[in-house]
Amino acid sequence: MNNQDSLDVVIANLKKFGRTKTFDQNISANYTVPLDKFPLTNWLGAEYRYNVGYNWKAGPLETNEALQLGNIVQNSQEQALSGRIDMVKLYNKIGFLKGVNTPARPKVPTPQTKPTQPDTVRRPPELKAVKGLLRLIMSLRNITGTYSLNQGTILPGFTPVPYLFGMDKDWNAPGWGFVLGQQDPNFQIKAGENGWLTTNQKLTTPYTQNQMQDMGLRASVEPSADLKIQLDVKRTR
Repeated sequence: MNNQDSLDVVIANLKKFGRTKTFDQNISANYTVPLDKFPLTNWLGAEYRYNVGYNWKAGPLETNEALQLGNIVQNSQEQALSGRIDMVKLYNKIGFLKGVNTPARPKVPTPQTKPTQPDTVRRPPELKAVKGLLRLIMSLRNITGTYSLNQGTILPGFTPVPYLFGMDKDWNAPGWGFVLGQQDPNFQIKAGENGWLTTNQKLTTPYTQNQMQDMGLRASVEPSADLKIQLDVKRTR
């Protein structure tokens, strides 16, 4: 290629504003269930999050057809759900239990007040024992839980080029489902049938899909004001 040919290539690329080499797109949505807005359910809380990602990476620009291995297209999908149970708020909906959970503070005499006679009236020991038993029964103070599902697909050898919103100029490839995070186990077959894949047999990078699930549970237990226990359960697959 002589200098004039090189100049023509540069001018042609400038007219096309260059070549797309990377395309990234993310969409997120969050929703909080308004349980705290209602008196009957204000001791509950729940949130949901949905996030999808789409990525396209250009393969090397080769004039030799034997080295044209196509591009790499991939997507991701994340769903997360979290919840809370405030057991104290639930207990306190009953007036007597609220008194057990929030005992009155002892009054501190001030210098201006006259000394009073000591209180000779004793509370029945049965009442004190009942309150102590109820406080023990209400040891579970709160519970929180989380669950998340992360999935992704990677397809090498993809030949179409993104135009708008990750779709090609024909608004066909790779399809709205893939752009919006859909995890189709037969997507590589669909891509091959539609002619979206390179036929170069030197491409050895595999088509891959992955999935990860995370679950967590946490509980706070307080048998007494001086003893606090935290329980955690986690599971990953």
